[in-house]
Amino acid sequence: RRYRSREEVEEWARKDPIIRFQTYLEEQGLLDAGTRDELTRKAAEEVDAATDYAEKAPLPVPETALRHVFAEDERNP
Repeated sequence: RRYRSREEVEEWARKDPIIRFQTYLEEQGLLDAGTRDELTRKAAEEVDAATDYAEKAPLPVPETALRHVFAEDERNP
């Protein structure tokens, strides 16, 4: 079961600010297909590298779950 109808997804896809900005840059002659493809490739490489890093990272120990969440009480170190 889907949360959104296909029509709603398609409607919002047309409003996607990234696609709209890309179209604007292309229409203004500020972005060509080669540059767009290179940027897309680099972004995919960064996402893949970050995903690989996260998947290979050891799971945190539960005792550290609340570290760096709250400010340390400097009055009672």
